[in-house]
Amino acid sequence: MPKKTTISMTSLVLCLICLFTLSACNRKRESKEDRPITNDTINDLRTDEIDAQSLKLGTQPGRVLLTGIAQYRLTPVLKLNWDKETRSTFVSDVDFRDDYYRDDVVGIDVWNGHIVPGFEAACAYNMVNVSHFDHATKQARQLFDSLVLVKTIYFPTEESDTLHRQPIRRDCYMISVFDEDTNHDGFVNQNDLRRMYHFALPSLEKTPLIPKDHAVLSSQYDTANDFLHVVTRQDLNANGKVEAEDPMHIFWIDMKNPKSNGILF
Repeated sequence: MPKKTTISMTSLVLCLICLFTLSACNRKRESKEDRPITNDTINDLRTDEIDAQSLKLGTQPGRVLLTGIAQYRLTPVLKLNWDKETRSTFVSDVDFRDDYYRDDVVGIDVWNGHIVPGFEAACAYNMVNVSHFDHATKQARQLFDSLVLVKTIYFPTEESDTLHRQPIRRDCYMISVFDEDTNHDGFVNQNDLRRMYHFALPSLEKTPLIPKDHAVLSSQYDTANDFLHVVTRQDLNANGKVEAEDPMHIFWIDMKNPKSNGILF
């Protein structure tokens, strides 16, 4: 009988250890940007927004992004965020937007999982700027003069993408970004109008791809024409918000030369 009791206790201890380990793994996988925001934490952990108070924590560089042009490297600038639970700062990892369903269409289009062939698309929680480094001049320059909230940055990929059996290379950056407190609520966040810009290389000349009074909602790639179709809402009443009654438009952008663009609908 004592022997049975010993086995039972041992099994119980092992079971508790397994449960504790599983719980710890689940907590480790939990993304801070996916945690629910409550009234108790709203002043300590904001989700994808910047203001003067939150920026007192400072910024930190993310991983270096290797572009398909070896001369140029990009470094995301990430806002330091405060975690109330651990009472410490943290930054997000840089992530990449992929579309593996359109990776290879019977050997004609090989996109290596990119949503637009020839472009890598990077994003991160509270990315507030991007630093461009030129190996030829050994000079670094931030793409925006002030801190913004970057949604996605498109840059030439290192991988060998093809479109219609032909190699396809890009020679510019495109950035989808919230760069102004358009609704005047004191924060730059996803409640403001999202803009889209083209950065020429090597000059880094910045050109709007969508009119300033439009908010970017989504985009769709046109394989046949190598165009990007961008869906927007026009802020006719100039209140700086995206509202259901705002008229929708679709713009086209020629990916071979993004400065060539116009309205489709």
